[in-house]
Amino acid sequence: MSRGGGPDAEDEEDVSAAAHSGQVWKYDPAVQTLELVVLFPVGTPFDGPDNITVGPHGFAVACTDGEDDQWLVGITDEGRVFPFAFNANNDSEFAGATFSRDGRTLFVNQQDPGWTYAIWGPWSGDQDGWKYD
Repeated sequence: MSRGGGPDAEDEEDVSAAAHSGQVWKYDPAVQTLELVVLFPVGTPFDGPDNITVGPHGFAVACTDGEDDQWLVGITDEGRVFPFAFNANNDSEFAGATFSRDGRTLFVNQQDPGWTYAIWGPWSGDQDGWKYD
């Protein structure tokens, strides 16, 4: 996860080519390429993506680590981001998202009060970003 303040950021570690609230990159070890999949714009409700997991469905799931709202978001290979789940319980972030071996259950933790959720599929990505099978 990274947040960038743009080229004129006050702190050196926040300097980036463009201001953003997070980025997700994809590395392909076969051809040794690094590709920016999505840049979260400043002001997005889905800021600070981290704890990213990839499932067998054609999309990744990221837990946001934002200032206010906490989300699970889906991210397609094309860089489309779609809301998946919102923490309406409190402002504690989701963490540790992972799919079961068969890909039908997504497990995700909520840091406070320390709960783990099991979310059942099956599911798959489609060109509109989300489809429940």
